[in-house]
Amino acid sequence: IAGIGFFIAIQHGRSFSSLEARSQYWSAAFRMTRENPATGKGLYEFFPHYMRFKSAETEETRLPHNAFLAFSSQSGLLAAAVFASLAICGVRNFYRGLRRPLHREGVLRTGCALGFLAWWLHSLTDVNIQIPGTLATAWVLLVLSFSETDETSAASTGGRRMAGPWALALLAATAIAGCWRLPAERLYRLITTTPASPKTLPLIDRATDRVGKLDPFNPYPWEFAGKQAQGLQNYRLAAKFFTEATKRSPHRSSIWFHLAECHWELGDTEAARAAFAKARDWYPEAEAYRDFEKKISSGTTEPE
Repeated sequence: IAGIGFFIAIQHGRSFSSLEARSQYWSAAFRMTRENPATGKGLYEFFPHYMRFKSAETEETRLPHNAFLAFSSQSGLLAAAVFASLAICGVRNFYRGLRRPLHREGVLRTGCALGFLAWWLHSLTDVNIQIPGTLATAWVLLVLSFSETDETSAASTGGRRMAGPWALALLAATAIAGCWRLPAERLYRLITTTPASPKTLPLIDRATDRVGKLDPFNPYPWEFAGKQAQGLQNYRLAAKFFTEATKRSPHRSSIWFHLAECHWELGDTEAARAAFAKARDWYPEAEAYRDFEKKISSGTTEPE
């Protein structure tokens, strides 16, 4: 609230579009939380649901620009509560550091806790948790704000001494946890860097099938391959790719739209209209769909 007040005070007649946009992001995230309070909509699923909820004049965004609402809307209220508890830890460590303001440990604890709290508060208005560098810095600051000097027993002191290394080890393990995806990422890079041509489409097709086995829930290789095939007017193969993408991510409006275009080019009017209905359902205000919508509404068929 104080941050918003300061923002208003320094505007001097300038645009409030950023603040207004954030209010729309937060409203959509709150709606997602209300619909699925236990589990949220799923990790990285804010964007497609936001596109369904947003008004025509509101800009697009992939993130809610608020860490608490990012967790609650995508992972549920329990995850948001865990994030909120980190602020409690920061406040606790800050006040404990103030008890020994002239001691080295007290200065370290106070400074690191204050730095973490500043990051935490800023994350309520921006995308801090999506930036690995700032997230790692915040985690290290929180770990360093835990000091063992207040402990009275040797056992508790020893346990607190180990807390820092264990926390840093957890951070390192988290950083490398995604290495299991490296084979799929390598193939995905092959798909995205291979120049599209009629001769290379079979290679892209085989690579995409292999990626689908290694990373079965990822729609993006299929979507990218579909765009490559569609650009070469191989609409049948493109339709195959986009269909596989919709199986993995049935709420991505753009994928349904590309699939509708391919069905239309293949002369399958009913399938095109069904796919377009899905696209329109997930992005009701899409201006880019207007021309295609007029075309399929008029029933004007195009050559295959």
